[in-house]
Amino acid sequence: MPITGTILVGLLCLWLGHRLTIGRDAAIRRRAFREYIASLDDEFNLEWKNAKIMDSDDFDHWAMLASHDHSIPKVMAEAAKVREDIFWWKRPKFKAVCVAYAKFGSESNSESNHEKFERVRKDSEKLLNTLIKCAR
Repeated sequence: MPITGTILVGLLCLWLGHRLTIGRDAAIRRRAFREYIASLDDEFNLEWKNAKIMDSDDFDHWAMLASHDHSIPKVMAEAAKVREDIFWWKRPKFKAVCVAYAKFGSESNSESNHEKFERVRKDSEKLLNTLIKCAR
C-alpha cells in the first residue's frame, strides 16, 4: 500500500475514534441526566406517599409544590447541559417538556386539595417520564 493510502487509513481511524468518543460522552451525559430525573421522581414519590398518610389538617396546610418549585432551577441546569446531546428529532419535545416542567403548578384552579393532589401527582410523574424518554 502506498504511503498516501496508509495516511488516509490512519486519518480515517482517527476520525472514527473521535466520533465514537463524542457519541460515548454524549451517552454518558444523557445517562446522568436520566439518573438525576429518576432520583427526583423517587423523592417526589416518597413525598406523595407521606402525604397520603397525613391527617386532614396537616394535608390542608402542606405546601404541595414546594419540592417541585425547589427542583426547577436544578432540572433546568441539568437539561441545559444535556440539550445538545438529545437527538435532533427529540429535541423540540424535550424543550417543550422542560418549559412545561418550569410552568407546572403555576396555574390556578378551584380544585379541592385532594383533587389537586391526585392531578399534580399524575402530571408530575408524566412530565418526568417524558424527560427520561427524550434523553434516551
